[in-house]
Amino acid sequence: MAKEQRNEKMAKKPKKDTSLPKAGGSDRPTPPVTAVMPKGKEKKK
Repeated sequence: MAKEQRNEKMAKKPKKDTSLPKAGGSDRPTPPVTAVMPKGKEKKK
């Protein structure tokens, strides 16, 4: 069962990556995604 949960998490991440590139373009949306993740971690701290 744990393996299934991991597969679902991995599948969800790719879906988000495909949605951002479609909204922006192809290379530009990727850098912003990495910049947004660190910001969220800082807020949690």
